Amino acid sequence: MPRRSLGSIRYVPERSSFLVRVTLGYRDGKRLVKSAMSPGPDTAVNRKQAEQLLSRLVLTMGPPGDELPTVGEWCAAYLETRSDLDENTLARMQGHLVHIERGIGHIRLDKLTADHLEAFYRTLPHAKGTLVKMRQLLGSAYKRALRRWPDLLRHNPVALSELPKLVEGEPGQAMTPEHVRRLLEAAYSHRLYALIYITLALGLRRGEALGLRWGDLDLEGGWAHICRAIVPKPSDQAKVGPTKTSGSVRDVPLNLEARGVLLEHLRYMEAEGWAGPHDWVFPGANGERIQPRNYNRLFDTVQRRAKLVDSEGETIYRLHDLRVTSETELIRATGNPKLVANFHGQRSVVTAVKFYHKLNRQDLVNAVEGRSLVSPSFTKQESRPGFQNTSSRLAESDE
Repeated sequence: MPRRSLGSIRYVPERSSFLVRVTLGYRDGKRLVKSAMSPGPDTAVNRKQAEQLLSRLVLTMGPPGDELPTVGEWCAAYLETRSDLDENTLARMQGHLVHIERGIGHIRLDKLTADHLEAFYRTLPHAKGTLVKMRQLLGSAYKRALRRWPDLLRHNPVALSELPKLVEGEPGQAMTPEHVRRLLEAAYSHRLYALIYITLALGLRRGEALGLRWGDLDLEGGWAHICRAIVPKPSDQAKVGPTKTSGSVRDVPLNLEARGVLLEHLRYMEAEGWAGPHDWVFPGANGERIQPRNYNRLFDTVQRRAKLVDSEGETIYRLHDLRVTSETELIRATGNPKLVANFHGQRSVVTAVKFYHKLNRQDLVNAVEGRSLVSPSFTKQESRPGFQNTSSRLAESDE
């Protein structure tokens, strides 16, 4: 009887992709197949990627073998099966996978212990939220492995492991008005001044700002349609993807100042030839989308030009602090966290208040200034027996 193949790879020119097919098993003599596409032209590098995809699909969906994979191999294969994840979430998971592969990826599944995991957690200089997500990825992947190899794996070491005690990470700090002024003045001579201005004025996420096309802007009516983002990938070029959540798709108003900045920027882009409805609003010099990491570098460069550095020469703010500043100022101005959360594409008002609204001492002063618990008619009454009138005593002390 001929050997039945577990999978196949075939290049499809009309789709410029490799068709990867894996055999799930046989029912009534018919082969059950799972198909997936590995995009890219027919090159040796892309064929190698298609072979890796086939290996992962065979590992997770083909008949289970007797030899267990390593933690890194299994987690990578597990992510291939998560078609339910949106592109942004998948990109973050792949970022977690890089750390997992470096730290414990070489350990075979049945050799992994809670001690391995806790030692791994302690090596990661991440905020608590990131570690929780990484542990969730490991736990979900191991649960799938338990179902696949019930005779070889007896328990889930991820469930037995504990995260180190960590302080909840702060998402950022709000810039002072003086620092905002210095930042914008330092950025004004750069061709992407409008990028920094609009990120701050609209409180956009980094990917949302870079994902704007001219067709998304109604400069006459004064609206911007936020509907996509440039999504970073851990080991590849960033790509166009959806916004962070479905609630992040929104229309935001542009005031006169913002429209003026964008109109001036449009004239520059017309001169460069990047002003069509499908062109990026903030392109690189070649008209292509800007890589997110390059925006971070630009922001740091402008900060140094504005002398926004600490005593050790490190920049004071992160790029994300532009969004924090926008939310803080709008909550302070409107007193309406729900409106501000909607403006910034957040589903939770709690997120806007807890993580983005940064109080200062003047906010506290303004909160109590003019607050009165005693009615004016009450203070005009005679002093209580045995006590001097308080206002009179204060007046005498001033003299």
